[in-house]
Amino acid sequence: MKKSEAQKALENLNKYTGAELKVTGVKGQMLSVDGTIPVEVLEALLDRVKNSGSRDNFYKGILSGELSESEIRRYAEKLGIDNDVRRSVILIEQGSASLSIEVVRQIFSDEDENDIMLINDDTIALIRTVTGKKESEQLRNDAEKIVSTINTELMEKARVAYGRCAASLPALRESYTEARTAMEVAEIFYDEMSVASFAELGIGRLIRELPISLCELFLEEVCGEKKRFKLGEEELQMINKFFEESLNISETARDLYLHRNTLVYHLEKLEKKTGLDIRNFDDALTLKITLMVGQYLDYIESHPGSRRN
Repeated sequence: MKKSEAQKALENLNKYTGAELKVTGVKGQMLSVDGTIPVEVLEALLDRVKNSGSRDNFYKGILSGELSESEIRRYAEKLGIDNDVRRSVILIEQGSASLSIEVVRQIFSDEDENDIMLINDDTIALIRTVTGKKESEQLRNDAEKIVSTINTELMEKARVAYGRCAASLPALRESYTEARTAMEVAEIFYDEMSVASFAELGIGRLIRELPISLCELFLEEVCGEKKRFKLGEEELQMINKFFEESLNISETARDLYLHRNTLVYHLEKLEKKTGLDIRNFDDALTLKITLMVGQYLDYIESHPGSRRN
């Protein structure tokens, strides 16, 4: 047995058990750890751990892509988990996941078909079984209930994101990927959004999928060599409120407690600074996209581990 195979078996065992065993030597079919253990025994032990009833490890294996489709079906049968039930992955992000996980467990304490697990110190994953025809409505209601309960009981803000329903266990990984995308898009573009659905991300999801080089080219085309408009907080507040009110000057002025003519004056100043008259739909759309693309690139620069292309 090659050392690499022995090490892989031991690494998998450590992963599933939380142990910190290390290979100290390999001789023939024997692996030295803290003593001498046949590699076959080690692999059998790993298989036993995987199938010991640990649903958390099973689902984490699906979400991470570590389990093949055949392994998923085999382990699901041993664990008594129905493969063909519709499920969605709901991610809950809050400062202390170890506290919020108990709150989430309480919310769904009367339902045995859901599984809840820690992903990291900040994030919880809920494998939510979905029944009935109104899947999107059920998921949004669940997400809003989670946010509200955490806010009330822990006095902390939480953000919840979820993917589309998966028709089988192997497809859960796609729902998980979608939930992660929704969480990231909300973080980048919609800071005040507490519930994010992958199916309702709008232009933010589109911009996230654009190549970085194309984003930079677009900003250079609109903003010039500096690739950014230098806008103050008051200007951004005015722009965002103007967009919220569908480019309606009177409503925006009322919301900002400004005289209509004062708002027009500020819009004209903005036009001189950016070259865009956002009273015009095309210019408003250009500025909206420009600001969002800038947000995306700022996020990429501040998160080195984020997707780059």
